[in-house]
Amino acid sequence: MKRWGRELTACVPADLERFFLHAHLYGVLNMSYGPRGNLGVYGLGLVVQVQDIASGAMTWPVIVDRTWARKCTNDWEGAIPVCK
Repeated sequence: MKRWGRELTACVPADLERFFLHAHLYGVLNMSYGPRGNLGVYGLGLVVQVQDIASGAMTWPVIVDRTWARKCTNDWEGAIPVCK
């Protein structure tokens, strides 16, 4: 899955975080982190989870309704299941 020419699936988490942080700092996107470290990008309705695999950690994007992106980063209100 690509957004703005950027791959979102199976990325190194730190690389994708830098991409979204840059957009956040320049006021393009609003984002925050939940208690499990999931990144929520509200304007896109995107929650980026991190999946541990044998070779390291990779990203796993989940598209949700824009109004739910903020709630999905908060485990108390609507955590996305970790099972795939």
